[in-house]
Parts: sequence; C-alpha cells; structure tokens
Amino acid sequence: MPPLRFAAAAAAILVACAPPFDERSTGSVADAPAPPPPPGALDPSPPPPALLDLAVEGRFVRDAHARPSGGMLAVLERPLSLRASSIDPDRELAWLDEAGAELARVRPPAGRAILDAAVHPSGETTVLLASSEGFSLARYDARGRAIGSTPVVDDAVALDPPAVHPGESASPIETATHDVGRITSDGEGVVLATRTGRHSVVAYRVTFEPGTSRFGVRSRTLVVPAHPIYPVGLTGGTYDVFGQLEAHYGVHVARGATGIAYVAVEHARAESGAMLRAHRTVFGEDLPTDPDGLDAFVTRIAADGTRLGTSVVSTPNDDQLYRLRAIGEDAYALGRTEDWNEAGTGFDALVARVDPQGAVTVRTLAVDRGDIAFDVAPAAGGGLVVVGASGWAQNPHGASITEESHAFARRLAAGGSDSALPLSQGPRHNEARVALRLADGTLVIGGMHDGPGTHSADGDASGLRARGFLTSERAR
Repeated sequence: MPPLRFAAAAAAILVACAPPFDERSTGSVADAPAPPPPPGALDPSPPPPALLDLAVEGRFVRDAHARPSGGMLAVLERPLSLRASSIDPDRELAWLDEAGAELARVRPPAGRAILDAAVHPSGETTVLLASSEGFSLARYDARGRAIGSTPVVDDAVALDPPAVHPGESASPIETATHDVGRITSDGEGVVLATRTGRHSVVAYRVTFEPGTSRFGVRSRTLVVPAHPIYPVGLTGGTYDVFGQLEAHYGVHVARGATGIAYVAVEHARAESGAMLRAHRTVFGEDLPTDPDGLDAFVTRIAADGTRLGTSVVSTPNDDQLYRLRAIGEDAYALGRTEDWNEAGTGFDALVARVDPQGAVTVRTLAVDRGDIAFDVAPAAGGGLVVVGASGWAQNPHGASITEESHAFARRLAAGGSDSALPLSQGPRHNEARVALRLADGTLVIGGMHDGPGTHSADGDASGLRARGFLTSERAR
C-alpha cells in the first residue's frame, strides 16, 4: 500500500540507582495475600462483586477501550529488562467480549512494535506501529481481522523550523526509544501525534477511506520544534518502573467533544530550557513556567489544524506527565509531581484540567508515600475517579523504585473532597493504569498485579513478571 505522505549525537545521563488536592488555577486473582496497607492508605473493605474480573498472565493491562458492540479492546504489555537493549515496547492487542473471553489476539509484525490503538464508532480499530523506519497505521475490523496498513512518511519534518543543524538526526522517529507516538479516535479517523528523530513533535488529523482501505492526511501541525533531548539511564537495576526513564520523550494525545485536539509533553531531563527557547524562537511564545521549567505542556489544535496555543501545567515542583485523557470538551493531564525528601516519598499524584480556552486547574493527591496518577474517568453522580499507584518510594538520589506499591482509585468530588474506592491488590508491585466509564454507567479499571520493582529481577529473571487485571462494576 502506498505510504501516507505529508507535504512539504547526545550525551547519556546515568542516574545512580540503589536498592531500595490542593488546587491552583492557571479483575484480578492473587497467588498470595498482599501485605496489609499502611493505616489510612486504602479502604480496607473488600471491593464489591465485579461484572468483569479478568486476569492476564505475563502481561499487564496498559490501556483499554470500549467496543461499540460490547466488550473491550485491551492493550497488553510484557515487562522488559533494561538490559535487553530493546527500544521497542512489547505490546499485544486482545479483543474481549462482555465477560472477558478473548475473541482475537493481535501481535505486531516482525520488526515492528504496537504503540497505541483507537476504536471507532463502526467498531473497527486503528493501530499505531513503530520501527526504525518510522511509524505506520494499520486497520482491523470489529473481529480483529486485518484490513490494511499504511506507512507514515512526512517529508516536511526536515523543513520545519528551526533549520536542521549539522549532525542532527534525519530519522523519522526518535532514536532513543520508539515509544513516542499516540493516537485517539476522531470519528472514523484518528488524531496522531509523533516525536521525530529531531525531537520535534508533530500532530496530524488522519482520515480513513473504506473503499481503498487507505489512510489520508487532513491537516499537519508542528507542536514542539526541534530541540536537544539527552537519554537517561540507570547504573543498576533491571526494570524501568512506570517507564520513567523514557517519559521525557513521551507524546500524549486527546480529542475533546468539540473537536479540539490536545497534544502534551513534559520537560526533558537536563535540557536547560532548550524546548522553551525553541518555542520562543519558532512560535514567538514565552511560556509562563516556573523558574525551574520542570513542567508539562499541553498544546490545543483546532479541527482544521490551526495551532491555538500551549498551556503550562505547573506546580512549584518537578512535574512529570504519563497520560492525557479527554472528558467532555476538556483534557486531563495525569502524572506525578515531586517535592523532594530524603525518604524518597515526596511524589504526589498530579491531575490537571485544561479547557478549550487553555485555562489550567491543577490538583495534587497525597494518597500514601509515593503517588502517581495514570488515568481519570467521570464518577457516578459527578466528579472524577482517578486511578494510579501509591505506597512506593524512589531512591532520593536516583531512579530506583520499590517493589512495594498499591493500586489506588480515588473519587474526587466536585466540591474538592476525595475518598477511596476499594481495589483488589496482588503481591509485590501493583498499579491501576486505566479507568473507563461506559455508556451504561459501568466503571472499568485495569492495570498490573504482582509486578516488579527496579531490582526485583536482579540476578533472577523470574522476578521480571506481572499479571494484568481488568475489572468492572456498575456505579462507583
């Protein structure tokens, strides 16, 4: 199939590794019982009976999407060793019926990796794949059968300002990690956001033509100009908990109900304000960051591809981004913010709302010791449900994270109060990665049980394991 074509060397940072909401405007099975949580950390009452209670051996549920005909599409990921020298994630797609029975499983073609998926009103699915040659889009029918695929080729990347400098990478995809693209449904098309070998970020509105089984471009928007980013590594350890070492390359995308697309990135490590200077040079924008510049950035794009502006998600601390989720016409940026302490427990969950005009409201959650938010969904009766991981600690002078961690779900009331929703816990490391509110009111939560900490597999590869869970309940 013809390519989807669009018109017109860094020092490594090694992080030492040792074993181990205030507001501002701007289904699982455990092999062994989990240790009791610290007092006040989790609701001790057992979760109510689930409609869906799925356990996936060997992989955790990284994401999930509702299928129009019922059931779910689950994105399943296998934990990889930091010593495997792979820059591709190991993800598969599972089509599930309402009871969680697997209808189809899709693995990526040889030499490619699945990055993301989007389910459309027709029931068809678009999949974003990556390789050293760049990105491609693939289409599957409602039963998980392949329809067609199209490479993404964008000759304009080399022409984007600022001008290419000698020695700059000409790769169509980031070379430190290939996990640098996301898609979200836009009717039967998608909004696609990618990071290039120049470290620039570009967004596209992409259509799909059923008659030809081809994808085509409707608009192209430069989101982040080219600027330096330096890789971060660990001096020890086996597993990158939360994917934190690659998070500063991450690209996140959401589409609001009014058609506005949101594309988000976080600040890069040790880049000394290069991205802010690039914004100023190319867009004429002076972004209102904290003095340290350790913030996240959400760009709004109109339906015709017009760039509307960039909002800064900022606290006084180091803010790190892990997801962007649209609810109604707004986008929510999820992650963590660090108020450093010697115990390595100064991380709070970060939840920030960006509205279509670019106004930002930031809320932080202190659940138990180290906290991180991964997703958000509407709560029954109003407010939000935020899910993530808590009860962990990180080496205060490095990036090693403990094996102990609890999956959490918190209901945030519109008035500002929050309360715990009980979740099942497995042994070792637990994370709630995804939250969905279905049309019938069902709340779906998925993630990881019995996962590894940074050092769980040091000297014993059997420690690099995880179990995925996906559970649903009527109204919470």
